[in-house]
Amino acid sequence: MNKLKDILWVLLNPSYWIMSCPYSKEWDKVLRESMSNNKFIILDHYTAKLGKREIWICNHPDASFRLWVNCNAVNVRPSRITIRDAYNKLLKDAINE
Repeated sequence: MNKLKDILWVLLNPSYWIMSCPYSKEWDKVLRESMSNNKFIILDHYTAKLGKREIWICNHPDASFRLWVNCNAVNVRPSRITIRDAYNKLLKDAINE
């Protein structure tokens, strides 16, 4: 049921239809694990720290939550649902700082 609910959520939110980068199952898994163990620490308008990783948080939702390495965002993204969940966690962590 949760999967169906997530699919419907994506279908009802057009801003999540077009994504700038290809989906990566591996990055999705790493980001989800990092989110369960760490808090986001906002570094600037464009990036945040999550554990030991720096994450691109700008251009939400189509290009956000990509790994940021040496001043470049890695050209893969997590799933649309993970992007939604990461954004909600980012907001929650920023409010609770």
